[in-house]
Amino acid sequence: LFRSLPTLYTATAIPTVNSIYLDISGDFSYVNIKDSSANTIANNVTANYYNNTGLTTNRTYSYVIHSYNASDKSGNIINVTTTTLPLLNYVNVEQVTTDSVILSFGGLYSYVNILDSSANVTVPHIIDVSYEIIYLNTNASYLLYATSFNNLDYSGNTINVYFTTLPVLSSLSISNIASNSMQLDFSGSYAYVNIIDNSANVIVNNLVDTSYNISGLNSNETYTYYVIPYNITDLSGSFLDISATTL
Repeated sequence: LFRSLPTLYTATAIPTVNSIYLDISGDFSYVNIKDSSANTIANNVTANYYNNTGLTTNRTYSYVIHSYNASDKSGNIINVTTTTLPLLNYVNVEQVTTDSVILSFGGLYSYVNILDSSANVTVPHIIDVSYEIIYLNTNASYLLYATSFNNLDYSGNTINVYFTTLPVLSSLSISNIASNSMQLDFSGSYAYVNIIDNSANVIVNNLVDTSYNISGLNSNETYTYYVIPYNITDLSGSFLDISATTL
């Protein structure tokens, strides 16, 4: 009985983070699958697919697929190579300043892209384990998306990163000095300020205004105050201090 030789038409490798699905088409009775070092992956596969599981994340795998007919006569061979998908385990906000942030990354990937909340590419192709993003706005909240990629530019998972840059107190002055009161005037970019005196006594917390009147003071006495700005995540910026003497 004559049987025609088998033929493989196509073989497509579809990766996940820990498996590769081989989609095989052709006219064959079964296929044998080996790796690039001739190690056997699977024999006598009669289906038009094979799922190779238990693989390492972000690693390249090569397959050699041999076709056979019912008489065990071999036909053509197809080679296919792909890389399992990458995985970003974490993105940490390591350091925030008034105009920059340092992010650190961990996982199995070839590189990371960072997009902002408007889907603009903020930083492409980060291959290091940390990166500093600069020229940010003061006291501004950011939502960034960090996405992992493998060497074939296939994307893996995405981690959302939230942070707010530090606030700035740009000016501090005293006005309306009287015998028992004075007014602190300040400006800057902040969510709120706390005010303390030079003995660390709290004058006021969570003040969202640009001035504050301090009363109940002694006449002809010098007072020193510290104004500390905060952002909406309660991170403080650099304080300013000022001293004045009542009348």
